[in-house]
Amino acid sequence: MIRSFIMLILLGFGVIPLSAQNSKKKPVSLHGTVSLGLGAFNSQNYPGRQPSFFWTINGNPVLTAFGIPMPINAMVSNQTKSLQVPFSQLGISPNFKWLKLHLGTRNLSYSPFSIAGHSFLGAGVEMNPGAFRFAALGGRFQKAREADSTSAIILRPAYKRLGYGFKVGVGKKRNYFDLIFFKAKDDSSSVSQQAATYRNFTPDENLVLGVSSKISFGKRLSLKIDGGGSLYTRDIRTNLLTDEGENNFSDIPKAVNRFFPVRIGSSLSFAGEAGLRYQSRPFQLGLIYRRVEPEYRSMGAWFFQTDIQQITLNPGFSWNKGKVRLQCNAGWQSDDLLNLKPARSQRVIGGFSLSLNPSEKFGIDIQGNNFQFTQENRYLNSDSLRLQQATRFFNISPHWLLQSGDRSTNWSASVNYQQSDDYNPYTLQTLRSDFVFGQVLWSLQHQKKGYNLGLGVNGRLNKNNLAAEDQSFGLLANAGKLLKEKLQIQANLNWNVNLRDGASVGYTAGGGGGISYKALKTTRLYLNAYYLSNKVAEHKYHFVNTSGGIEYTF
Repeated sequence: MIRSFIMLILLGFGVIPLSAQNSKKKPVSLHGTVSLGLGAFNSQNYPGRQPSFFWTINGNPVLTAFGIPMPINAMVSNQTKSLQVPFSQLGISPNFKWLKLHLGTRNLSYSPFSIAGHSFLGAGVEMNPGAFRFAALGGRFQKAREADSTSAIILRPAYKRLGYGFKVGVGKKRNYFDLIFFKAKDDSSSVSQQAATYRNFTPDENLVLGVSSKISFGKRLSLKIDGGGSLYTRDIRTNLLTDEGENNFSDIPKAVNRFFPVRIGSSLSFAGEAGLRYQSRPFQLGLIYRRVEPEYRSMGAWFFQTDIQQITLNPGFSWNKGKVRLQCNAGWQSDDLLNLKPARSQRVIGGFSLSLNPSEKFGIDIQGNNFQFTQENRYLNSDSLRLQQATRFFNISPHWLLQSGDRSTNWSASVNYQQSDDYNPYTLQTLRSDFVFGQVLWSLQHQKKGYNLGLGVNGRLNKNNLAAEDQSFGLLANAGKLLKEKLQIQANLNWNVNLRDGASVGYTAGGGGGISYKALKTTRLYLNAYYLSNKVAEHKYHFVNTSGGIEYTF
């Protein structure tokens, strides 16, 4: 009932301006596609992955009412059926000068550590008259759901979660200071008693106080600071912490308990980020420090990587109208901020990306990065338990395009190299691995004559000290032709051979094609077939898949 009422309000907001602007258009229209497909599948020496015969009916109608599209995706087959109605979540955000409203299903962001893009069903408002900044929201952040063990994916139950928050600040886009408040709580009576006994399933409560600020020093340098403190209770059914009785905890101010009842399962954690950015025409530089304590969470945000502190440096350079672009990054990260773990981990990351485009015909992209991981146990001082690993990656991808009238030819290549090293003296000789992959692709397309061709080769090498050296080499080809803008033909072939220490251990070969014919302006017929042969050691497998059908557009 509530959702229907909100949807009527949203349609009302949309009808007034849209009907005035589109008075000559139909207020309600329907369009989309409906298709019927038939297929057959056959396999040899391998269990069938799908039925030998299958049929599918697909419908994708789109109802447009006063400029608001409402699509429906429906599918029925001899294996399954589904119905998706995306417009069941509907929202609108009308604005007038410095006032903006939010109604329906919305996701808003006040700061990274408080309200950060979490969807909710409700209402909100933003007001920015001059230097004053104010925003508020409230609604349902989570819908109640019972446990479902009958579906393919077992769904955990969920409590109904209601929340509200506001933001008050001063300033504008380049310089501002905001204070943020957010509170949310689960309704413990919104699910059945059976669902409430689900393992590790508790009704929670959360209060977050945040700050967000930006200061610009001239036109090129700016400082941005975000922070948050989160009071979180894992189970609102536990006893309160008071200054009397056996749950004595006199350090908690009474003012805190008025806004947020502190219980045995309550915890307080902090998170923050500070970023300094310099921006000029040829050069840019970013320096960011981020710290998130263990178990930090906010019901107004989806997910946080917790128990980390990190520093990242991101210099960049652009020259000659973007024909030369260089972007670099370097960072350091560690965990165990509160000294609660037996081992502390550190990560060092560095990388670059270089793009060279001297002309419209030729360009080359080069990328490289290095990732190093170290972990030491503070209680067990043994080299055999020390982890120190490094992974390096390098890629080079040139591309060349030749355009002549309606004909275009494209060459592209790519070579990837990845190396993994282990510096532990006990595993140094066994955990080294190298991986190389390369490919070259050529394509030709003629717009006027309606044909396209493609050829490609690829190779792979995988080497490590624990197993034999693996290689593979392959070829691929494809072609297509459009006849009289009604009949379209496509075909493709591929072949790969797998080697181990130079000896063949198998192959993969396949090919297929398809025909599509536009019989009428709104009707299309199609037929596709594909064959795949696979050999692994002494075993051979064959698969044949054919499908066809008719599609109607209205």
